[in-house]
Amino acid sequence: MKLPVDERETDVDVFAGTFEALSEAECWELLRTQNVGRVAWSGDDGLLVLPVNYVLHDDRVVFRTIDGGALAALASGRTVAFQIDDIDTETQTGWSVLARGASGVPQTHDAPDPQPWVDDQRDLWVALTISEVSGRLVEK
Repeated sequence: MKLPVDERETDVDVFAGTFEALSEAECWELLRTQNVGRVAWSGDDGLLVLPVNYVLHDDRVVFRTIDGGALAALASGRTVAFQIDDIDTETQTGWSVLARGASGVPQTHDAPDPQPWVDDQRDLWVALTISEVSGRLVEK
């Protein structure tokens, strides 16, 4: 299904683009292709959104963090959202995937190592159990 993005007239051009919903299978496939995403949750001081290096393992987003850091709060279990995207500003095209679910500590560490970019004792593993995915393509 394609939906209009914007049809404002300007002195130069008419901006018209479309959104197209991605299927659930397409969303899962895109989650498998990336290794950096953003996890969002409601913390004690309000909403937080932080980037993480991750792997998708058994349909769970798995990452490592440092004990005592902001992301460590997710080990105790929170409602979360996880987002990835790929945007080309020159062609004004791209896609976005949003996953929703719950966080916690994985029972086993059989997932491949997510390889954090920062190597400072990131020994706390966190898994996001995904209950819902959605996504969309956008193009001008």
